[in-house]
Amino acid sequence: MKKLAKYFALLLLLLPIFTMKGNNVTAAEIDDNVTIFLHKIIFPNGEMPEDIANTGDMAGTHQDLLQAYRGLNDVTFEAYNMTDQFYALRAKGDTVEEAQLTLSQLADDELGTPLVAETTREMDGSDGTAMFSLPAMDEEGRDAVYLFRESAAPEIVAEKAKNMVVVLPVYTAEDIVLSTIHLYPKNEKAVHEEPSFEKIVPGKAESYQFGDIVTYEITLDVPLDVLDYTKFEVSDAADLGLVYQAASLKVLVEDEYVMHLCDLEETETGFTTKFTNFKAMHEYAGKEMTFRYQMQLVDVKTETNIFKNKARLVTNFEELEREVEVKTGGKRFVKVDLADDTQLLAGAKFQIRNADKQYLSKTAAGYAWVDDAKAKNLVVVESGDKGQFEINGLTFGEYTLEETVAPTGYELGTTPVSFTVSDGSYTAGETGVLKVVNLKTPEKPVVPEPPKPTPETPRKTLPKTGETKNSSFIWLGAILIAGVAIALWQKNKKNGSERK
Repeated sequence: MKKLAKYFALLLLLLPIFTMKGNNVTAAEIDDNVTIFLHKIIFPNGEMPEDIANTGDMAGTHQDLLQAYRGLNDVTFEAYNMTDQFYALRAKGDTVEEAQLTLSQLADDELGTPLVAETTREMDGSDGTAMFSLPAMDEEGRDAVYLFRESAAPEIVAEKAKNMVVVLPVYTAEDIVLSTIHLYPKNEKAVHEEPSFEKIVPGKAESYQFGDIVTYEITLDVPLDVLDYTKFEVSDAADLGLVYQAASLKVLVEDEYVMHLCDLEETETGFTTKFTNFKAMHEYAGKEMTFRYQMQLVDVKTETNIFKNKARLVTNFEELEREVEVKTGGKRFVKVDLADDTQLLAGAKFQIRNADKQYLSKTAAGYAWVDDAKAKNLVVVESGDKGQFEINGLTFGEYTLEETVAPTGYELGTTPVSFTVSDGSYTAGETGVLKVVNLKTPEKPVVPEPPKPTPETPRKTLPKTGETKNSSFIWLGAILIAGVAIALWQKNKKNGSERK
């Protein structure tokens, strides 16, 4: 019974398609050639209809199905001349239907060489169409018989369509011979698979500093069944601290720019691309599409050193998300008294240097390193009321603090304080806080004041410091001058007497 049911199912496929009014039709009654159009219809998995009889014209259920679903391009059909085999079977006593059925079940290697092959394409605004122009009769004047075999189909097809056998001539219900015949081979799609969808940071570093530009890439395979999509959006959104760089997005397929395939919407935190021209997109089906863009890690007050952004693919079939993260680092400090670390010191100021002895400088979005200790915009961190201060947004590595201003009442620290920035060094809590100490300024000795006079002890008037010595020197000088004058006077007097 099962074998008989299968036989009648195949007859349902073949018998109503092609009706013969015997073999006595002359060549004058039909054109020399017959045109046969194959309209390939693709159905979603699980929606393949039962076999429907072909009528040979464009009216009826098949045409309705073609409008409701869609034609499938890139399907190759081969046409074989089966006239000799058909009449051989008829000579053995097979009916037309039995001969058709037997021929449709022949193995591929039993078909011989095809007359011609055609591939379905868009034709007159309809996808999935292949056209054959074939002789209506063979050289012996017999009505021709053709078999159409699906030899190649896109990967989205679950299995190929059954072979179709056409016995000419084909009549309409009104007994009119058709010179143009329309056939509707059907395929069912394979089960829909999610397209590949990945996101990376090419050449990703272990860490970044505020101000760095980070390049991202999203990759996906354009779905083979993209023509079945009605919604296809790729977007990216970032955490606070990552700023999307406007106009940085490039959409490529194998190094070819394909921005024309989508509409772009940009915000400070990311972008959204919406694809609507699926026919144009289908040209790239099965190929890898890349979204390349940039974000800047900016100086932001945060309690984390991990910055994430998430890519999303949203379609009418799936919603996929892929997230990546980049890291930065920092360190927390507390300024305390050397002798008593419970005394928290405010007002200490520091500059920061890296392993290359460069100074940390502030930029509009983050940091830069400079060699000049007097350069503008150097970063200065200062201890607060509770002695606490911090630095965040550095790459992992070794750094030093150099004190430029000491807390009031303390000596300036002259030895640089080394510290390490690593994964988690900023978020380690109290155990990760580094104590930075200062020594108090030594106190000056106190000189006692002389006792004040009292009424019982009258105050003596003492000569001013150096007063006695100054008077003695004056009198001694006067005596010396007078002696010199007398000596000169006597000498002059003596010289005058001698001349007389």
